[in-house]
Amino acid sequence: MCEDRVGQPGDRTHRPISAYLIELAALGCRLREIAEPGLEPDIARETADTEPGIESYVHLPNFLIVAAEHP
Repeated sequence: MCEDRVGQPGDRTHRPISAYLIELAALGCRLREIAEPGLEPDIARETADTEPGIESYVHLPNFLIVAAEHP
């Protein structure tokens, strides 16, 4: 149900955050933690020459990390 998805391939489909949270609630999961980490500024500066626009990911999270448990 609330299985660990670490290492699972992503599908690059964008969904609203609510879609993920509603699914967890429907499974009866309890949220433990939510994080939307941004890119470290130092990494953005180091790669700016080869990755145009990368600095936007410092303030615009590219990942959603959710820890949930089934009671």
